[in-house]
Amino acid sequence: MNKKKLFYVVSIVFIVIFIGWSIFPYIFTSSNLISKNNYKYEYYEIDIYKLHSHEDAIGITKDESNRMNGFIKAIDNLKVKRTTRPEDEFHNDIYDIDFTATYKGKDNILCTKEVFSITLYKDNVIGFREGSTGKQKFYKIQDDKFNIEDFINNFK
Repeated sequence: MNKKKLFYVVSIVFIVIFIGWSIFPYIFTSSNLISKNNYKYEYYEIDIYKLHSHEDAIGITKDESNRMNGFIKAIDNLKVKRTTRPEDEFHNDIYDIDFTATYKGKDNILCTKEVFSITLYKDNVIGFREGSTGKQKFYKIQDDKFNIEDFINNFK
């Protein structure tokens, strides 16, 4: 009988740990969206364009390092909390931001490619995707006064 009770206790503990681990990001705010994923990247270019209208494309190159670092720092300073996929995702997206970087790949070969992208949605939701084919993780910006258009216009 003791082994049976021990098995139940261990099972319950594992279930509680798994549930806690899976909902933790949805409860607490975090920041440093970019720098926590920085694998010794040397950023080469940041492309910002308004979806559904490519007229307002903005490009920040490595030659503009102060502007590039300011943009990365501004995104890192946002307080975000994990959230679920926005409703009507394909009609609520506003801006797409692609980060191209140079890094050492396998066998110490220098690679330059898109390392991650951020999609800004209405209602202050950010979609963060590593690589060009990675699964998107969604975050809600916690600052109620944050305005996506003003944020992007600061870097034009």
